[in-house]
Amino acid sequence: MAHDLRLQVRTYSKPYLCLATLGLGILALITGCDTKPDMPNGVQLIEKPAFGNLDPTAQKTLTTLTQKLLQSQTFEGTPLTFPELAKQYANVGDAFQSYGIIDQAIICYRNAIILGDATPAPWHYHLAQSLRKNGDLATAVAHYKIARKLLNEQNGTDKQKLATLFHLGECQLELTLDEDARASFQAALTVGTNIDDAVCHLAIGQTYLQSDPGEAINHLLKALESSPQATNVHYSLMMAYRKVKNMRQAKYHQEQFKKGRDVVKLEDPFQAQLEKTKYTARSFRIRGDNNLFKHGNVTAARDNYLNAIELDPTDPSLQLNLGVAYLRLRENDNAKQCFLKALELAPTNSLALANLGILAQAAGNADEALELLSQAAKLGPSNHIVAMKYGDALFEKDLPEQALQQYLLVIQREPANQEGLTSVAKCYLQLGQFARAQTHLESTLALYEDDVPLQLMAILAMSAAADETQRNPQQARLLLENIDSNSFPAEHAAAGAMVAAAAGNYDKAIAYQNQAIKQATNQQRSDLLPQLQVNLMRYQQQMLVTANQR
Repeated sequence: MAHDLRLQVRTYSKPYLCLATLGLGILALITGCDTKPDMPNGVQLIEKPAFGNLDPTAQKTLTTLTQKLLQSQTFEGTPLTFPELAKQYANVGDAFQSYGIIDQAIICYRNAIILGDATPAPWHYHLAQSLRKNGDLATAVAHYKIARKLLNEQNGTDKQKLATLFHLGECQLELTLDEDARASFQAALTVGTNIDDAVCHLAIGQTYLQSDPGEAINHLLKALESSPQATNVHYSLMMAYRKVKNMRQAKYHQEQFKKGRDVVKLEDPFQAQLEKTKYTARSFRIRGDNNLFKHGNVTAARDNYLNAIELDPTDPSLQLNLGVAYLRLRENDNAKQCFLKALELAPTNSLALANLGILAQAAGNADEALELLSQAAKLGPSNHIVAMKYGDALFEKDLPEQALQQYLLVIQREPANQEGLTSVAKCYLQLGQFARAQTHLESTLALYEDDVPLQLMAILAMSAAADETQRNPQQARLLLENIDSNSFPAEHAAAGAMVAAAAGNYDKAIAYQNQAIKQATNQQRSDLLPQLQVNLMRYQQQMLVTANQR
C-alpha cells in the first residue's frame, strides 16, 4: 500500500464546533476587531452650534446637516472612510460659512483637508475666506497660495484662478503688503482671456492712489472702459484726480458717481456656489443689503429683495430697501409703492416717510415734501439722514434758520459729516452771519482741505460782509491761489471778483465777473449764469455780493 502523504484531518463533534465558534466571537469582541478608528492628529470634532439668530428655515437646514456630521465623526451607524468624512466636513463647512458661522466653518475645512486623500482647491480657498473673515490674515494668505497652486494642477477655471488671486491681493493689502498685493492683481490679469479685467485694473489703481495717483488714473480709466457707469470706479477716479489737483475731472467723476447705477465687482464662482445653499428671506435680505449699500449693484439688490419679499411679505424693512433700490434705478413710481407698503406695515417708519418726501420734492411738490419730511423728523429725531433731507427741504423753502437747526443736529451726532458741515456753512452765509461762517469753515477746511466748494464758501465769507472789520480779503486771496483755476474756471473767476470787490477794486471785480460769465456760458452752466449776472450788476453799482445773491 502506498504511503499516504496527505495531512491528517482531525474531526470534532458538532457541540464542540459550536462552542469554538462562540468562543471566537467572544474573542473578537474582547480584542476590539470592532474598535472605532483613531482620528489623525489635528482633527477637531465639531459641536452643535447655536442657531438662535437664524430664521427657522436656516435652522432646519443646518440642524439636519450637523446632526449627520455629529454621527459620522463618531463613526456611529455605517462608518465612513476618511475621504468620505472629509467631503462631509467640507459640505458642512460650506453651509456654516454661507450662514456666517465662521468659527465652525474653519474647523470643518481644516478637518476636511487633514482627512482628504486628494484635497480639492476649493477647500483651501474657502478656508482662506473663513480665516480672513475671522481676522487671521497671514494664515489666509498661505491657504490662498495653496489654492492657487492646486487650481493650476487640477485644471481650475480662469474665473476660479481670478477669484483666488484677487482675494489674495485684497488680503495682502489688509496686511499692508502693497507690493505683494499689486503683484497678485497683476497676475490675475494674466490667468486667461475669458475674464473681465476691470476688477483687476480697479484694484491695481486703488493700490496706487496714495503713492502714484497718475498711475492710479491710468488703471482706473481702463476699468471704466468696460463699466462706464460703475460707481466704485468713478469714486476712485474722483479721489485720484483730487490728488493731482485736477478738480474739474474730480467734480465730473463725483457727479458720475452720484448718477451711477452699476459697480465693478468680482464674479466669484466659489461664492456663487455657496449662495445656492441658502434660500431664506434673511439670506436674500443680506445679499440685497450687500449689493445695495456695499457694492452698489442696484439691479442685483432689487432682485434679492423681491425674492426675500416673496418669502416674507410682511417685513417693512424689505419694502423700504426695495424702494431705495428702485429710487436709485430712477423707477420712482415703483419706489413710491414700496414706501407706501412699508408705511402700511409700519405706520411710524420715519425713513419711508422721508423717502416719500424726497419723491415729492423731485416731483416739484415742495409743500408736500416739507410736510412729509417734517413728520419723518418727528418720528425719527435721531436719524441724521432724515435730518439732512428735512434741512434741505427747509433751505429750499427759504427757511435757513430752521434748516440750520437740522444740520446742527447732524454734526452734533457725527462731527465729521462733510455734507452736514457744508450745509451749516451754507446756512450761516444765507443768514449773513459771516463771522460764524468764517470760524466754522476754518475748522471744516482743516478736515477737508481740498474741498473746493468749501473753499469758495470761505472766500465768500471773507469777502461779502457789509461790516468791513469782518472782511479778510488777504486771507481770501491766499485761499483763492490754492484753487486750480482749470478745474473750476467759472467759480474761480467769480471768487476772484469777490476778493477784488472786498478790497474795493470794483473795476477788477467786473473784469473777473465777465470772465466768469464767459466760462459759465461756454460750459452751459445754467445753474450759475443767473446769479453771476446779478452779481455783475452789483459790482457795476459798486456793491458787494450778499449771501442771498451769491
